[in-house]
Order: sequence, then C-alpha cells, then structure tokens
Amino acid sequence: MGETESLATAAAEGAAPEAAATVEDLFAADRAFNDDVAANGAVAWAEWFAEDGGMLVPGQLVRGGATILELMGPMLEVTNLTWEPDYGEIAGSGDLGFTTGRYTARPKTGDTTAVSQGRYVTIWRLTADGEWRVALDGGVPDGG
Repeated sequence: MGETESLATAAAEGAAPEAAATVEDLFAADRAFNDDVAANGAVAWAEWFAEDGGMLVPGQLVRGGATILELMGPMLEVTNLTWEPDYGEIAGSGDLGFTTGRYTARPKTGDTTAVSQGRYVTIWRLTADGEWRVALDGGVPDGG
C-alpha cells in the first residue's frame, strides 16, 4: 500500500467526531502545537504527530516519532521555530483537515534575524480520543 493510501485508510478507520469540527478547532490545535514546541522543544514537536505521521523534507518523507525527533532535535536546540495558521479546511467526514500559514525560525542566541521564513502546510487527523494530531507536515522557505 502506498503512503497516500495508508493515510487515507488510517483516516477512514478513525473515529467519527461526536461534534462537527470547525476550522477554528484546527487553528486552536495548530496554535497549541506552536506553543508546546516553544515551551518544550523537539520532544513536544514529535509528540504532536500521529503514530504514523510524517514530515516532508528535501528528498524524502520521514515517518514516526523517533525519526522525527532525531530530525528536529538538533535544529530546535538552536532555533526558535514559530508559526501562525492563516487558512484551513476540514473534510466533510470531519476527521481530516489542513492548516497553512507562515513560519519563522530564529536563532536562540537572542538575535532577532530570521534564519528562515516561509509557508507551511499541516494535514491533521482527528484521533479516536478526540485530539487533532499531525498526519503530515511540510514547509517551503520563501524564495525557494
């Protein structure tokens, strides 16, 4: 089964939400994700991903919490990564959605110069326990 089919199958097997989810619910999850990472770094980053969640990075798809933590740990040790959603949608099923917005990475040295800025997209899946988790995340820096 391909990666796209795997994500679609996982979504189809997820629990139906009790109440209709809204884009504001996704925005709230996205902002909570940002706040948790600001407070707790790479461990928080990895914990926000669904068990089979993944990240698009140049040349590959990285999946699984341990691999995501290994990838993001060194970067988040020296960089403050912040983001803010500005658009999103929820599937008619109510258990999948996406947010997109702007991100900024700055060194933790106190220098306010951005190391990187760009746009991101996060695909969210509503879990059986009613929590939104990241199914897939990726970003593109400005100009590249």
